[in-house]
Amino acid sequence: MRPGVCVSLVNPQPCNGLFSTKVDVRQGDSRDSLVRRLSKVNRLIKDLSRVKLMRYEDPTHGARRVPVLGQEEQGKLPISSKSVFSINLEEKRVTLADNGLTVDIGDTLVYLIH
Repeated sequence: MRPGVCVSLVNPQPCNGLFSTKVDVRQGDSRDSLVRRLSKVNRLIKDLSRVKLMRYEDPTHGARRVPVLGQEEQGKLPISSKSVFSINLEEKRVTLADNGLTVDIGDTLVYLIH
């Protein structure tokens, strides 16, 4: 088993029974591998193609904002299928590389079911 950095995955959608969970992000992970790992932890997710993984625009303060009902995607950016996660084990940080742009994702991601 490869080492990883623990990241919280939060579902802000009301009344669906999908809760926050923690998942290890490993070096070189893609969006699809992270969604597969999420589905192993949360058995209520049956169709992986319906899962939309997002990151906060502001990785430090984005998760502290109160979610607005009906505007779950506000303040968040989608993670594309071509994105690759990189980890720094010493600092326990996760970065995301997409189209030549590398950004810090903080310690929380958001998943939505459509």
